[in-house]
Amino acid sequence: MRRRRLVALGVCALLGLLSLRARADEPGTPPPTGAASSIEKYDPLYDESADDAGTEPVSDPLEPMNRAIFGFNEKVDHYVLDPITRGYRFLVPAPARRGVERFFVNLKQPVVFTNLILQGRGRDAVLTFGRFAANTTLGVAGVFDFANDVIGWPRTSADFGQTLAVYGIPSGPYLVVPIFGPSNARDTVGNVADQAMNPLTYFFAPLQLQWSLIFGGSQGIAYREANADALDALRDASVDFYAALRSAYTQSREGAVQEARVARGEP
Repeated sequence: MRRRRLVALGVCALLGLLSLRARADEPGTPPPTGAASSIEKYDPLYDESADDAGTEPVSDPLEPMNRAIFGFNEKVDHYVLDPITRGYRFLVPAPARRGVERFFVNLKQPVVFTNLILQGRGRDAVLTFGRFAANTTLGVAGVFDFANDVIGWPRTSADFGQTLAVYGIPSGPYLVVPIFGPSNARDTVGNVADQAMNPLTYFFAPLQLQWSLIFGGSQGIAYREANADALDALRDASVDFYAALRSAYTQSREGAVQEARVARGEP
């Protein structure tokens, strides 16, 4: 049974959780007010000019190992994930794909709510709770964003890596995680904590094998498809895709942390 579970987790990761490579917080999440998305505001031709922009260079002491893992991830993406994504895009109409993406985003709202509470963002937490209730019921399990489109409640994102950051925990070295892609020491811990906080992890525990395969794989395909164009554009425009993705990820995470600090009323 233990071996079956490990195989299941590996398969669901292989099917799509690589999409975390492109997220700022949530796939498809609008950028913070006054800020562009990480890929839109990032010019890969000027990747190494971090000092000119007044920011610290990315800490990447494990770059040789990270590049090796990055190469492996690129092969998995090229031979497995990209064909699956293209097939999914061909077979499923765009409105249905967006509905699937919103469904999975809605399932993560209890984790977002918990992190907003931990960050002391009471107003955002109440809004997120209301959004989850409205979209789960009137939005047909989140397929439709009823809370935003009808009521006018915008979505707020939060994760445990962001929570650690607002309490002063440094990001640590940049990491490339096999299959999962760009991260750093803090966000890697945060991703594990977010999974532990997700009530669905325990609700579906008796069916862990089936849940891992169906939910994990479907979620990954949906998120990978939602970010496919942005990733392809960054890849095509980059002299060094590894460095470009590293900078884009770091900038997006810094933006997410700054957004949380502003929401908390910090200078």
